[in-house]
Amino acid sequence: SWLIRTAKQVEWVYDRTQAGIAIGRDDWLYQGKEADLASSHCVDLRDDELRSWQELGRSRQGWLEARGIAFVWTLAPNKHTLYPEYFPETVALPGSPVCGGDLLSRRLGPEAGVDFIDLRPVLLEAKATHRVYHRTDTHWNQLGAFFGARAILKRVRARFPGVAEPSLEGFEVRSVVDEYGGNLSGLLSIYGLRFPEERYALAPLGGFVARPTEGTPPIDPSWDGHRKKRLVMETGRSELPTAVMVHDSFGYALMPVIAEHFERIVFLHSSGSLDFSAISAESPDLVIALFVEEKLRHPPPRDLHRVLLTTSTGR
Repeated sequence: SWLIRTAKQVEWVYDRTQAGIAIGRDDWLYQGKEADLASSHCVDLRDDELRSWQELGRSRQGWLEARGIAFVWTLAPNKHTLYPEYFPETVALPGSPVCGGDLLSRRLGPEAGVDFIDLRPVLLEAKATHRVYHRTDTHWNQLGAFFGARAILKRVRARFPGVAEPSLEGFEVRSVVDEYGGNLSGLLSIYGLRFPEERYALAPLGGFVARPTEGTPPIDPSWDGHRKKRLVMETGRSELPTAVMVHDSFGYALMPVIAEHFERIVFLHSSGSLDFSAISAESPDLVIALFVEEKLRHPPPRDLHRVLLTTSTGR
């Protein structure tokens, strides 16, 4: 292990781009090589690509609404999109291009019959007073996730008035110094580099109500979510709606806040597709689909329509 670590340190000194992680101003870390950061500021979409994503949204909304299930489709911005000002000094800061999320917002929305939320404007406003993404990680922190959850719940409230819109004043914001930092810092540790970071954790002043249906309730349900592809949380409040939330890795930090506002919510980790058989089995009032902007660089995912077949023996 010493030889491997030493070899990597030598490799870093010789060509630090080999790590695929850029070290920016004030030790902000970014996924990708420095030469690619300027073009990664936000995802651009051709007209045919936009149409494909638009058709996916309409297909999902139509399938769910036909079964009496509300749908909220949510886009979380890349770290590169929200914090380009901390790019390395060698990278020219981008201007204000029109990003794919902007274009999708124009193509979707009420006129297109798709309930779509681009969280970039919400987080751009929040970052004026709070750091909403990790310095040493690719994801938003729990403050960023809180503002994202609040925007989602505000939209949900229009369909389900019993759902409250949370206020940050209702939480204690705790900060803890993580000596090892986030996932990008962890990858750089093989080079002998370490980037500590102050992390934030939100705790409701009245305590968490939602509890996982299996296992010991953690203080932060997002930890349990990391270990399971399917996590069920319940508050026991029958006046609230039920939900399924399909999410990528950006969903973990959001779980503790959003679970408080549903009688029952099933979190399903996914690379982007919806499993309609799993949704049908749960029969929720609402489906929330959260995905990160980076997914727009790839073709739209294919949703799963599995059919369970039985033989004459019932097996």
